[in-house]
Amino acid sequence: MPLTPLAFLTEKLPALYERGVALLRARAEGGDARAKQNLADVVDASGTGFVTISGHGTVWLTVDKGVMTTSEARPAGLPVRIAIQFPGDAALHLLKLADQKNAYEDDRAAIAAARTSSKRFEDALAGRKMTCQFTLKDPAILDDDVVVDVGLNVETIPEKPGFTAELKYDDLVALMEKKLQPQSLLMGGKLRLKGDYSLAMQVGMQMMAAAGKK
Repeated sequence: MPLTPLAFLTEKLPALYERGVALLRARAEGGDARAKQNLADVVDASGTGFVTISGHGTVWLTVDKGVMTTSEARPAGLPVRIAIQFPGDAALHLLKLADQKNAYEDDRAAIAAARTSSKRFEDALAGRKMTCQFTLKDPAILDDDVVVDVGLNVETIPEKPGFTAELKYDDLVALMEKKLQPQSLLMGGKLRLKGDYSLAMQVGMQMMAAAGKK
């Protein structure tokens, strides 16, 4: 039986995160230079943030030194790195799909969960605020588009985002399967941006340049 969205956030995601850290650590200790870099990037990141699933509730997620913890209220004394509002129906469908594919047992899913925290990304953003409303168009899993609100270095998600982004579901799948390169999204007009997205472009270019140096 698929997890509920809140159960995923409070139970499965922290376990996936810590398994991903353990996998990176094992590979780093085995001499994998890239894993060593990624491990340092993950464990050096710290902060908190919240995810609100429409119709289900809100969970606070905190990372520090490679450990993820959850709470119902904002932890004291920590910077809010991210705020996310996600539609409940889309969350339920994604969890059902993950359950059908047994995705939680995949080492790649665990490492991806661990890499949701990144010191390099924190440094690139340098405390600057950024808000976006992302729309996934024509999703195969739902009848309607999926709209996700994201805020970085903000304590609440504003009614009006700094910019909007649109991407077709098929292009997202191609990106995840590495059949499409991130650079081609903008150059090919597949990712449509409106508003002031200059900071997003700056940080994105900085992150891609850093990845190219590995």
